[in-house]
Order: sequence, then structure tokens, then C-alpha cells
Amino acid sequence: MGALAAKYLIDRGHENLALFQAEAGNPSYQARGAAYQKTAQALNVAISRFGSAFARSRAETSYSLETMETKLEVA
Repeated sequence: MGALAAKYLIDRGHENLALFQAEAGNPSYQARGAAYQKTAQALNVAISRFGSAFARSRAETSYSLETMETKLEVA
């Protein structure tokens, strides 16, 4: 999915891409991000990476807006 997203943007003329990892430690997001980066680099397109502010514990399945704001204030 990450490679498809990068190729879609590049095919439409984007020369600079950004990657924001929405959740640190999530294997699915990591795999998509790696494929996105690999595709951009293979096609010589600049990419800026931004990291997640916090990692979600396995016990949590979703965040409320209030929880996210609190976690971001702490980070």
C-alpha cells in the first residue's frame, strides 16, 4: 500500500513527498512507511519523515480526542 501511494503521487508530478508515521511501533504502519520510502528513493524523489509523538500500547484500541490531546501535551 505504501508503494502504491508513493507511485500515485509521483506519477502525478509530485517531486517532494512527506511521510508521517501516525503511530510508533505499529508493524502495519512501519511496513507501509518503508515501502513508501523505498519507492520514493528508487524514483529519486525527495522525502521528509516525521515521527509519531507517542506509541500506543497494545491494550488501547483507539484514542478519544481528549486522550490524544493529553498525550501530545505530555510528549
